[in-house]
Amino acid sequence: MHIRPFTDDDWPQFVCFAEVYFGQSHPTDRHFNEYWFKHCRFPGWAAQVLEDENGRLAGVQMEIVAPAKFGNQSLDMYWLSNTAVTEEVQSKGGGALLLLWAHKKFPLIAVTSTNDISGPLQDKLAVSVDGLKMRRFIKLLDRRVLDLCPDGQTAPLNALLRTDEEVLAKGIDLSLRQDVPDDYDQLWGRFREAIYCTTERWRPYMEWRYSAPYINYAFIEIRENGTLRGLAALRLEPTPIGPAGRILDFVADEEFASEVWKAAALTARQQGALFVDFMVIGSCQDVHLANGDYLAANEVAELEAIPHLLSPVEQRRWTNTFHMSGHLAKSDTAWRKPEAVYFTKGDGDRDWPTTYYLGNLRGQA
Repeated sequence: MHIRPFTDDDWPQFVCFAEVYFGQSHPTDRHFNEYWFKHCRFPGWAAQVLEDENGRLAGVQMEIVAPAKFGNQSLDMYWLSNTAVTEEVQSKGGGALLLLWAHKKFPLIAVTSTNDISGPLQDKLAVSVDGLKMRRFIKLLDRRVLDLCPDGQTAPLNALLRTDEEVLAKGIDLSLRQDVPDDYDQLWGRFREAIYCTTERWRPYMEWRYSAPYINYAFIEIRENGTLRGLAALRLEPTPIGPAGRILDFVADEEFASEVWKAAALTARQQGALFVDFMVIGSCQDVHLANGDYLAANEVAELEAIPHLLSPVEQRRWTNTFHMSGHLAKSDTAWRKPEAVYFTKGDGDRDWPTTYYLGNLRGQA
């Protein structure tokens, strides 16, 4: 078996392979794949091909390359996205070979939501930290959300509904906009200082990330006396009952963060959202989320009834695991605590459109 870089010539074979081995979570649209895996942060494709003994494509591994802050360093982080191989080379250790190649090649790697096959491998190749995983915070806004839940699991949720409109503090100005504010970098510069390991969310990155194909995003903006105090990226994801408000990214000054979380819920409510949620790795927003009446799903068992997967609606769960690797992550222990790390659902591939979602989108065109 041989590992080589993915090239444009591999595209026809890749489409056939991905439709069989990647499933509905990875669209095979070329524009989509070029956006995520072939851009200015990486020469050529951020992907590798595993060839079998006969030179045929038998496996593919793909990485999302994003700017990162790691201590005092700014460098590229490689988010391992899809890795898959044929059954024949899997029996010969082909999947492990691809993963081992990445873990040796890249200085900083992140992996979320492993499965039964990749989980044991990542446990051996990478570092996971107790208490450091992707957590979901939810605020229920509308009684219609109960219609998304399985029969027999709705009664306990009534006490968790927050149907009263949020009231913001005096002097806080809230707006919803389609672009990143010109003065956003000043806010990010203040926010990043307290975090050891995170995505570098400077304005060029945010503009790139939230112009991703097929999904519409907006930015919730909070100002105080004209100064930008908080910015949150919002996606309104459709369901058969009504939209769900998904907060994909969040940056705020510490003393205003609780107000920004209230503003996020208020904006989602005004847009007709059934609920608003936020998925995060790290603990820097825990107190502020609680102040905004968001509940941690892993601490409130009743919230497990609120589906996270909405395209289509299903009760299947992610594992929510988080691993880091590469020689930097393995040699440096300063990141190995919840308060030192900050990643969101907007990082990696957790917010991608499914083939089901794209089918509905094309049907509406």
